[in-house]
Amino acid sequence: MLKKFSILNWVGVLVLFFVHLNAFAETTEFSIPTTDGLSKISGQIDKPECSKPPYPVVVMVGGTGLFTRNAFFGRSGTDRDLLFKDLSERLNRNCIATVRFDYRGVKCDVRAPSDIANCIDQVTRLQVTDETILDDIQVVYDFAKSQPSLDSNNIVLFGHSEGTLNVSRLVARGSVQAKGIMFLGGLTESAVGILRWQVAERPFELMMKMDANHDDVLTNDEIKAAYPTSYIKNLYSLDSLLSASGSKTEAETQKGFEAIYEAAKTEALKHADSDPYLMGALKFSSYKWWKRWFFDDVSVLENLKNFAGPIEYHNGDIDSQTPGIREQAILQASAIQMKSQPNFVLHPGKGHGLSNDPLYGPLDEPAADMIADKISKWLK
Repeated sequence: MLKKFSILNWVGVLVLFFVHLNAFAETTEFSIPTTDGLSKISGQIDKPECSKPPYPVVVMVGGTGLFTRNAFFGRSGTDRDLLFKDLSERLNRNCIATVRFDYRGVKCDVRAPSDIANCIDQVTRLQVTDETILDDIQVVYDFAKSQPSLDSNNIVLFGHSEGTLNVSRLVARGSVQAKGIMFLGGLTESAVGILRWQVAERPFELMMKMDANHDDVLTNDEIKAAYPTSYIKNLYSLDSLLSASGSKTEAETQKGFEAIYEAAKTEALKHADSDPYLMGALKFSSYKWWKRWFFDDVSVLENLKNFAGPIEYHNGDIDSQTPGIREQAILQASAIQMKSQPNFVLHPGKGHGLSNDPLYGPLDEPAADMIADKISKWLK
């Protein structure tokens, strides 16, 4: 069970008040102790300057990365790259409050590699496990529930990417309650399922699309011709994909990527939970977080089967991380008896951040408005 904190027991809670000079929201900043007492989670409540308290509220949970409350996840060079800030403003205009928070050990938005030294506390990041992530979301949720200005009976949980998994895990524990659940780039499957797809199945699918004459044999010439326009260039160098013999069969290609997945699993599971998990030279978390991706085969749908409120997904059909067509198909084929059947919105030509890019945002304006409007209907 997660340890819950009463607001009266939150020794050292720091809450700062200041007002943004805009037409949408008043911002209350907070810094609250983590369950393990090793750190603090900072964030903000954006309260609308319309209607009256207590306000309906959306608690925002980010995906895999080193995110602040803003969720910097775009390449437009504008503030619309701040996905959660952008959505928060839209919700505030609809008289809905939002709660956003910084990940443990993340102090500012990492917009370039040079920002890492100032923005990331790598010692603190080594405290991060799959369980501390859930605990951190929980203390933010509990803090939001305790605020007199927020309607504790009128909460929507919003999750992006890995945030889907984490929201669903908390729902399955019974430690959070919500009026509705909204997912962006969401999962219907399990951690094991999506990681296996990303490591083994996705590159295999991308490779076989290079088979120009559809004879189930990939020649080096076919690979070289298709590589510049294939998403696989973001995953593997060209040389690593070429065959020493000049070609490889479909079966050989599939077997090769399956071996890469199994090697990654073996490497992960041989580590102690407390070992540092590195992304490049960066200490991203402990290995305990990474290891769960190889053994947690409980699907998001299974976790949400007893949730009674509305559930909605917004996924793109060119999403490079949580592919909308795949996730929708898993939902449609599922035999899990759910109290609330999720609504799945598939956005044509959109990626993981619902832009024209397979991975990054910013959110397409109509899609962002669609999400904000649906949440508004739930909460009003």
